[in-house]
Amino acid sequence: MAVDYDTIIVGAGSAGCVIAARLSADKKRRVLLVEAGRRTRDLRVQAPGLAASLWRTKFDWGFRTEPQPHMAQRRNYWPRGKVLGGTSCLNYMIYMRGHRGDYDGWRDEGNEGWGYDDVLPYFKRSEDNADGGDHYHGVGGPLRVTRKREAEICHRLAAAAADALDAPLIDDVNAPEREGFGPFPLTIRGGQRCHTGAAFLDPVMGRPNLEVIEGAVVERITFSGGRATGIRYRRGGEVITARAGGEVVLCAGAIGSPQLLLRSGVGPGEALHALGIAVSHELPGVGKNLQDHLFVPAGYEVEAEVAGEMEPVNLLRWLGRYVVSRAGPLSSSGAEAGGFVRSREDVALPDLQLHFLGTGPSMASLDDSNYTPEGRGCSLMPTLLYPESVGELRLRSADPEDPPIIDPHYLEAEADVDTLLRGVRMVHQIVEHPEIRPLLGRALTPMSRVDASDALIRADIRARASTLFHPVGTCKMGTDETAVVDAELRVHGIEGLRVADASIMPRIVGGNTNAPCVMIGEKAAALLGGPWPSP
Repeated sequence: MAVDYDTIIVGAGSAGCVIAARLSADKKRRVLLVEAGRRTRDLRVQAPGLAASLWRTKFDWGFRTEPQPHMAQRRNYWPRGKVLGGTSCLNYMIYMRGHRGDYDGWRDEGNEGWGYDDVLPYFKRSEDNADGGDHYHGVGGPLRVTRKREAEICHRLAAAAADALDAPLIDDVNAPEREGFGPFPLTIRGGQRCHTGAAFLDPVMGRPNLEVIEGAVVERITFSGGRATGIRYRRGGEVITARAGGEVVLCAGAIGSPQLLLRSGVGPGEALHALGIAVSHELPGVGKNLQDHLFVPAGYEVEAEVAGEMEPVNLLRWLGRYVVSRAGPLSSSGAEAGGFVRSREDVALPDLQLHFLGTGPSMASLDDSNYTPEGRGCSLMPTLLYPESVGELRLRSADPEDPPIIDPHYLEAEADVDTLLRGVRMVHQIVEHPEIRPLLGRALTPMSRVDASDALIRADIRARASTLFHPVGTCKMGTDETAVVDAELRVHGIEGLRVADASIMPRIVGGNTNAPCVMIGEKAAALLGGPWPSP
């Protein structure tokens, strides 16, 4: 069976939903969006405070890395969304753009049109900021951005951090050159998660020129004479070929997009031959350049009434309040504040992000168990923004159902451990602040103790550091021999094929990656000729 479309989009995640919504606004363009997951109204997706309960469920691909030699041979757990809206349905909803220098760096590497001033209009185009619009922020876009104050401890920690670390207390962490501490904006609308499926796709599902196929596994891209002509996907027991008169756009993320290219014979020829895959086009950079943000949780009991106690009786009370009024602790992710600092005076950009969370961490690492806090607590989470360690993704086999080999090479560079160690020492300065010390009880993790030795902290980093869910870079944008796409997101050497998701980042941004992925979707839609909506 074969069906024809103008544009085929693979993956209904943070970028794919945006592109489908924007392109289908042109009534003359027939758009197909194919997604392995399905849409849902599950309360766990809607309620921001239930984010962690979605991991290892039917909404999650539940990937694991290869054993990491520099992290006690652990296989880090990587949640990835398998649902309309992708990982924006599983994340902590922090709306963070990154630093001006991130995008100017992309531009300076030869990616014309990707400097900060170039991409700012695409950030603004999506945004509906509850605090109003200005030169840097938009209103009226599909993506609601708000600030919450359900977790009081987070905001107290931000004020104390600014004082303890001699950093600014800032109101807008999305300023182009931000540094300091303040409230985190969140993609929450009316107490509910505003994921890209809800924001962009739900309002346009009735368009007759947009077809959304759910529960489908894309097996490969089809080619003819050096041009992508469509895709072959399987749904139930049926194999279907969809033909693209215009272009195929991969939006399956930093894992799914390189996987699909490799299965289709686009990638390093020798590795493909070894798996019995015929080479359609030699492109050695596919799956390389894998980067991610690692964080380490330092947790403390909270003695005062500044954080909710995570016990069954309270959870039931919170749930009842949320169901009735979409208010209370479950209307927030709990990650309401934090900031950006330099680990050393000589670094060019703030290279540490501190997340403050209104719950305490479990003693186990995320790869060993669910992130299930118990009791009243808080977490201070130093995050490595610019890792020197770079990994790769490879196919395990040609079987679409077989998970890939994910090898991020975590902490291979000792400098990454050094930076995280300095971040933990900053945490100790914050928790010893006179406004915070009376609020805290015992340390919940080894590194949390202010008297911990450097050796103990280094060992704890290797034992418990985990992904912040930000893999990027596996279909790098650029002009060198490792680049996969050009500055217009076209796959090098193949006509009619683009990639638009986190995988195209040549270098990871200094902050949470969901907002940049939405921006990439907006820019891709413009590159594909989508109509710009009226104000």
